[in-house]
Amino acid sequence: MKTKKIRKTIQTYFVLTSFLFMFLNGYSQSVEDYIKSANYKLQHDNLEGAIKDFNDGLKISPNNATLINGIGIAKQFLKDYKSAILYYTKAIEADPKFKVPYNNRGNVRALIKDYKGAISDYSKAIEIDPNFADAYYDRGNAYYDLEKDKEAISDYSNAIRLNPKHARAYYNRGNAELALGQKDKACADFKKSGDLGLEDGYKAFKEVCH
Repeated sequence: MKTKKIRKTIQTYFVLTSFLFMFLNGYSQSVEDYIKSANYKLQHDNLEGAIKDFNDGLKISPNNATLINGIGIAKQFLKDYKSAILYYTKAIEADPKFKVPYNNRGNVRALIKDYKGAISDYSKAIEIDPNFADAYYDRGNAYYDLEKDKEAISDYSNAIRLNPKHARAYYNRGNAELALGQKDKACADFKKSGDLGLEDGYKAFKEVCH
């Protein structure tokens, strides 16, 4: 019987930069400039400045999903999760086939422990792009937090299939395997994650496998 005590903290890695350089055909150069400027400010923690640039861009292109998604990212960095969800939802409404705001909204929902809502968003992102490795990884984390370890392992495995160098996916799959009593598999994954540069992988391997 699985207990809370054997559950190790997973490595969570949310992808929040997928909007970068996603310039759709037809954008004016000035909108691209706002996106580039906002991106630079996000990278240098000038979040309010980034929001201003995104909003200035929206004056030119009011339904630009990339700009709206960018505001959501800045709000998430500011830990204004309610506003982040609102902007990600607006980005989805502006472009229902844009996978990134679904995944980002899922990340925020996971942060506020709405794991079922997060899984729904990740699943939609995967429906749009079945090769979206990070969505599988993030959904795997949500399943893990719900103690649905078999589902988590399946998603981590898909993330690894699509991105064989995804160290955190190996590490987290190892934790899910360990929770199911699959020690040999877990040890192999911990070691692999360490080989790929994740120090926690080697730490887990030494702790569990020796």
